[in-house]
Amino acid sequence: MKNKNQTMKYILLLSSWLFISNIGLAQEEVYINEVVAGNFFGAGARAMAMGGAQIAACDDGTALIYNPAALVRVRRMELSTSLSHQRMTNETIFKNSSGLRSASNTRFSGVNLTVPVPTYRGSLVFGFGVNRVKSFDKVFQYFDEFPGGDLTGVETESGGIYQWTVGGAVDLSPAVSCGLALSYYSGRDLYNFEFDSSYTDLTQSGRYLFTSASDDDYSGVGVKLGALIRANKYLTLGATVDFPTTYTIRQDWRVTEEYITYSPQYSYASVTEPGFYEYKLSLPYSLGVGLALNIDHLLLACDVNFTDWAQMEYKSPLGLEEENIALRENYTDVLRYHLGAELFLPKISGRLRGGYYYDPIPFRTTNVERERHFITAGAGFLIDRLVTLDFAYVRGLWEVRDPQISTSEEYKADRFFLSAAYRF
Repeated sequence: MKNKNQTMKYILLLSSWLFISNIGLAQEEVYINEVVAGNFFGAGARAMAMGGAQIAACDDGTALIYNPAALVRVRRMELSTSLSHQRMTNETIFKNSSGLRSASNTRFSGVNLTVPVPTYRGSLVFGFGVNRVKSFDKVFQYFDEFPGGDLTGVETESGGIYQWTVGGAVDLSPAVSCGLALSYYSGRDLYNFEFDSSYTDLTQSGRYLFTSASDDDYSGVGVKLGALIRANKYLTLGATVDFPTTYTIRQDWRVTEEYITYSPQYSYASVTEPGFYEYKLSLPYSLGVGLALNIDHLLLACDVNFTDWAQMEYKSPLGLEEENIALRENYTDVLRYHLGAELFLPKISGRLRGGYYYDPIPFRTTNVERERHFITAGAGFLIDRLVTLDFAYVRGLWEVRDPQISTSEEYKADRFFLSAAYRF
């Protein structure tokens, strides 16, 4: 499972003195880290500039992700595409030292095609798309010096999940619309951890090297239902239900340990253990509600999403009862909320946007000094009534602490989104 390699990081931190001073180690309990849990990245520049508040406010192809019922708002065939760029920095304090590490990447974020069907009344729209909805990118580094030695640990993780979706929406009445989206999820998670510890005393000196790497392939199928209610010309309400998605996760992993003695005489030993593991992880229901208030040229939006991550469950192989108990004990339910605003500037056919969203960490066993929160901003422009260009900037901060291994991590994330759409 996902914790096979990441748990080893915590064991090594706790046992760093074992190789150096031959002190015994008591096994510590650590949480199971499934990266698909509570990991919102967002899709589309307009949506992210508005803080992701789109359940009642979406009006483009990303409705496949946020609320399929909102597809009814697309009146012309539209093809859109987007890119994302992220730079993440993690400053880790371990014992009396700190380590700073950062990573950046630019990736294809999504493409969506929406096709309205001519109707006698109301609206019928179909959509097709693929969007990058989860990011696994993470960095971690620590360093410590002590009498007679030092230790260094570096963790790198990258990858994400793409959502391939087909959906449709229809007006049931002048005020009520509903939509359905069927999705296939596919992705990859590359994880690597390197630990290096050296020691020297009056009688001996040596070095211990540890490397843990895994390559995980994810696949799964999901269903999302959405509804849109136009209460009046100013107020729109929306609601969504994500049904449980079961991921099949195939993990290739490799662990290598190297023991080097420099004195009193040189010796070298190396042990490598490869392996393969496959399991199924079922995610819980996720419920969302949103409202949008449109007054003249100003649009205000708010979303709330509820997910009880303690209801995650391993479906296979058999014999994972203890791991499922650990999921219930180490995860909790969370409310994720989004706020957004959009101001239309008719003289320049442009829109200014801003927002905020709060994305709590769902682990019980992590001491959260500061929950994940993000401030967003952006703009959009209509060119020749055919092409739209949208930009978004997202700034995120959060901080976690683990007293068991004496670490404190402060994360900063800068994300940029660029989207373009052509209306036929």
